[in-house]
Amino acid sequence: MDTVKQKIDADYRSRLGQWEEEFYQDDVGFLERLHDVCVAQIVHDNLMKCGDRYDAGYLAALAEEKDPLDMLAKAYEDGGFFAIAPYAQQALDALKKSPDSGSSPMGKDEIDEKLSLLDSRLAMERAWLKREWSSFDFDLAMSRAVEYDTLWELYHTYQHEQGLYSPEDLALLASSHGPIRDTMDWVVISRDLLKESLDELQQVFPQLYPDIQIGETAPFRVKPELKEAYQEFRTKVCGDFYSAGILRYAERWAAMMEDKIEAGATVAEAAEATHHLADTENISGFMYGQAVNLLSGYWEHGDELRQWQEQQNTPHLTMGM
Repeated sequence: MDTVKQKIDADYRSRLGQWEEEFYQDDVGFLERLHDVCVAQIVHDNLMKCGDRYDAGYLAALAEEKDPLDMLAKAYEDGGFFAIAPYAQQALDALKKSPDSGSSPMGKDEIDEKLSLLDSRLAMERAWLKREWSSFDFDLAMSRAVEYDTLWELYHTYQHEQGLYSPEDLALLASSHGPIRDTMDWVVISRDLLKESLDELQQVFPQLYPDIQIGETAPFRVKPELKEAYQEFRTKVCGDFYSAGILRYAERWAAMMEDKIEAGATVAEAAEATHHLADTENISGFMYGQAVNLLSGYWEHGDELRQWQEQQNTPHLTMGM
């Protein structure tokens, strides 16, 4: 896992330097092509935050790729997960349900008048957006990249891709009170949350690696004589939400401990340093105890882990294996 994260992070960091040069050369031009930057940012941030929750077989295969960030970003883009049109339509649908939307149908002349007004409002808000963006330094711009790309793309699609939406919906948008951007906060939030969502890449990985069977690779060193038994156990519990959470924690923790051990730490030192860091899902003490028992039975350092745990004087319950 660390290998693929390191490759993707190194690639992303090198791109930041290139993007910074482009930003200071032409900040508005950079804004106009911000979509591709955001896709790379989302894929990178998602792997950094959530990578240990994807199947180890997919991650191992991804680590072998020459340009894993490029590959994932392209697949993400091809999947349409960051496409603006679906979000733009959902925003219009939400506007129709607003108490302020009104119920009287508009005639053609009124709709045409509203569409002309919409063009003017969008042009004005786009000009505001450019001025705000140009006042940012690069670090601030990157921290708000998804927000500003979302607004930029919404303005563009509502003005230049009006055939995708009904004239009545666009006329209603033109009639909205206050800046249009104020009605789009949830769209910005939804797109930014893609950095922490598992659904999209869980659809991408099987398309990239159709021959990999989920669950066939353990992300830590299983005792040789128990490899087959562990795979059977892993397959059995993956279908249960609660047990799968325990399994994810145990595998994540074991992988982190192995990294420490390879760097020279003892099992006890590795366990002490990582048992809290590995808990990215806020597991219970009961689940922690089950994870300890699982690793004590299957991990090649399991006996030493159990000895460390017993010295902590922390009681834990047993998960049947």
